[in-house]
Amino acid sequence: MERLTNYSNDERLTLELPGLPTSANAIWRSCVAARGRKVYSYRSEEYRAWLRRVEAEILARGVRIPDDWPFVGVELILTPPNRRDVDVDNRFKALFDALTAARFWRDDSLVADVRASLTEPVKGGRTLVYFERRETKYQKYQTLETK
Repeated sequence: MERLTNYSNDERLTLELPGLPTSANAIWRSCVAARGRKVYSYRSEEYRAWLRRVEAEILARGVRIPDDWPFVGVELILTPPNRRDVDVDNRFKALFDALTAARFWRDDSLVADVRASLTEPVKGGRTLVYFERRETKYQKYQTLETK
């Protein structure tokens, strides 16, 4: 497995992770107990494997959001392994949960804004995540017409 890489300066941090985060649609699975009396939900094996892999990589590198960053802007660049449709917005939950589990940040409530995009496929896929320091969680709202 390709190693996680990180680059940082005082205002920006970059993580490169192998593969894509698990889709939010694939995080939870359900089963019905004997005689259909109770339904159990559990995390899928795909999600648990991805979570363990990312958590181990981040913990091994010892990288994290600096404590003095009040808030964080996140830019996610997904490079899928093939041309199948990727639902970009379904990838945030798994990624943010993995970062929280790895103690990369206190909690994903630090996120002030999120941007995401797709690039051309490459074998195996990859996830590139940029984090930028934000002084405030609330940005001045602008529409496309006011920019």
